[in-house]
Amino acid sequence: MTALVFAGVQLGSVLATFCSGLIMSFTASWANVFYIFGAIAVLWFAFWCILCFNDPKSHPYISEKERKYLLDSIGAAERRKDLKTPWAAILYSLPVWSLIISEVGHDYGLYLISTDLPKYMSEVIGLSVAENGVLSALPFLIMWLVSMSSSALADFFIARDILSRTNVRKVFATLGAVLPGVGALAASYVGCNTSMVAIFFTIGMAFMGFCYASIRVNPIDLSPNFSGTIMALSNGLGCVSGMVAPLTVGFLTQNKTLSEWRVVFWIMFLALVISNVFFVLFGSGEVQYWNESSDEKSVDVEINDRQELERSKKRNELTIS
Repeated sequence: MTALVFAGVQLGSVLATFCSGLIMSFTASWANVFYIFGAIAVLWFAFWCILCFNDPKSHPYISEKERKYLLDSIGAAERRKDLKTPWAAILYSLPVWSLIISEVGHDYGLYLISTDLPKYMSEVIGLSVAENGVLSALPFLIMWLVSMSSSALADFFIARDILSRTNVRKVFATLGAVLPGVGALAASYVGCNTSMVAIFFTIGMAFMGFCYASIRVNPIDLSPNFSGTIMALSNGLGCVSGMVAPLTVGFLTQNKTLSEWRVVFWIMFLALVISNVFFVLFGSGEVQYWNESSDEKSVDVEINDRQELERSKKRNELTIS
């Protein structure tokens, strides 16, 4: 379900990219693109205010049957209100930091393609506005489909004990990091062959859909009680790298040449791969011990207890030897 919600981002990218090209073709004005999508956002917000509530109990528009189903499904997962955020444990957690680093690399690549693929198609490949809209939207359409199907596949692997939850997250994160970078690099080495460029970008971005069954849902794996906090940290820092990506492109492609764009895609490839290495080495798909901690003091006590246990084991080993 989480991946399905996140997949809406890609569907929005498909519609925005495709429709922007059409709007530009008919009106010859960028301003109309912003007016139309701004109006859609206002309309969405109105529906959000009317239809969204904190919990099933307070929702006035759903049936009793649906209310009971939702309460039975998520009732056990509701966060206990007496829990305080264990900031020290979160900030000292290797799985959390590996997730943050992976998110930074992922968002750098995703935002770069989202914002600058149309620019590449125009400046290097020489496509018209309408053609650009269609071919730039295609990778995100396939990514949207893969993000939903890969999520079902991940659940299948976990439910059947084919792979552990941790291994599913790491394998899918690797597919979603390495192959998009390879696809972008390959596209930059086929010159101005429009068909091959579209194929490589589409295949690469399709595999980025695997991230939605890995790093995107990983905050819930690590701590159901504090997943919002972890998501805020990882996604917030990831968005910072996403803001840097277009600036990097503008700085490196001042002459609008293919060789300059190759440098851009090499940087993207390295950002994706290096950040993924941290997740493979230190990431986890298991609930962390501090998920049930009630406050900072209990976290510190638990950390000290673990350290004392380790010291005791070492003393026993030395005594036996």
